[in-house]
Amino acid sequence: MITEKEIIVDGQRIALPSRHVWDSFVTNPIYKGVPVYTKNTKNLVLDLIQLIADYPDYFCLGLYRTSHVTKSWSVVPLLVRNEVWRRVQIEHISCLFCEWSGRIANPTEPSLYFSVSDEFAALQKAFSLDRLPCPKCGAELPRHAVWVESRMISKT
Repeated sequence: MITEKEIIVDGQRIALPSRHVWDSFVTNPIYKGVPVYTKNTKNLVLDLIQLIADYPDYFCLGLYRTSHVTKSWSVVPLLVRNEVWRRVQIEHISCLFCEWSGRIANPTEPSLYFSVSDEFAALQKAFSLDRLPCPKCGAELPRHAVWVESRMISKT
């Protein structure tokens, strides 16, 4: 049985399948009769499933349907800050001033908001969020980071 909770983020209803359900998508990627990912998006979604396993206190994954993507669900990583869920894009970046390299959560990627009713207002709100600095040297990172992975990722 599929159980979920739903939340509203940027005016859009997003389903939040449980962690157990997300784990089941690795072998059976169907949710309510519709694929969760396609052959082209499989690796991206599996990486996001691993992210929520690594950082369950910060992230969850949501699902929503749009008219422009009809073959599968749209998957969106959500970061909780001050009890508010925010859409984010997970990016691998490097600090321009030291050797730190790792993942960040960036809420300012415009494509995150294509499916919301007032995408401009939602994007403006994302740009107003405080940016986090490099966890190693404190410099400003090259992308808008509202969450920064504190451990260093190997560049190999």
